[in-house]
Amino acid sequence: MNPKTKILTDAFISSPSSTVILEGSPHSGATSHAEQILHSLLGQANKSRIITVKPDEKNTISIDQIRELKSKLVTIAGKSNTISRGALIYSAEELTPQAQNALLKIIEEPVANSLVILATSNKDKLLDTILSRCQVIPVLPLTKVQARDLATHKNIDELDFQKFFIMSQGQSVLFNELIDGKQGLMVDKLTAAKKFIGSSKFERLARQKEFDIREKLIELIFSLQVLAEAGLHGAKGPSIKRWESIAHVIKQSSNLLENNVSTKLVFLRLSIMV
Repeated sequence: MNPKTKILTDAFISSPSSTVILEGSPHSGATSHAEQILHSLLGQANKSRIITVKPDEKNTISIDQIRELKSKLVTIAGKSNTISRGALIYSAEELTPQAQNALLKIIEEPVANSLVILATSNKDKLLDTILSRCQVIPVLPLTKVQARDLATHKNIDELDFQKFFIMSQGQSVLFNELIDGKQGLMVDKLTAAKKFIGSSKFERLARQKEFDIREKLIELIFSLQVLAEAGLHGAKGPSIKRWESIAHVIKQSSNLLENNVSTKLVFLRLSIMV
């Protein structure tokens, strides 16, 4: 855990409020960090007192899910002067406007002795009124010293450590996946992304149906982002402009997807990049 994140987390656990937001990239470990906070405050034996809310099949969190959340929180018996019931909202950026307004009422009038944690990769998609009423703890990347200690413990040599640290940008989950096995799932995804960049526009377009599924397109964009960051880090001379162009298109594509532009149009934008 990044030292700054640890300081803020320890301070929160010592004096918790009723709601907190954890913000971190998809591979930062924000969700597992949120789970650890709940278990620290409620104890491992109280898993039955933790309610989880996740995006539905439409990749949104509806007002009905938030209403059900409040109903369950009220139903769980609470103890005086201590956090005895909790809720974890995964991918809180997917809350609909109606769901956010319903959540705001819970934040303004919290259920006694309860803690609600919002884990998100983009707090800017939450209402300002929610942000103003919640403490935000950023789940920051590992420092290079921390990452090197982990790599040394796993007997990773210096060359591979440098490569994995650049590829992961210090994101805890991704870095650990990389050092746990060079042929792991994340490495496979990055290899596939590298092949995608190296293929022709025609070859990319021929794979459109493969990425009609939103989740697969998100994975591709993230893997391309990691490669672009690594490419920019090590680029020299003429290759700098190429990686800058690739990074720009990837960022545009990510923004389009966040704004619910169709997967076909987003994939087309990726397919015709340099």
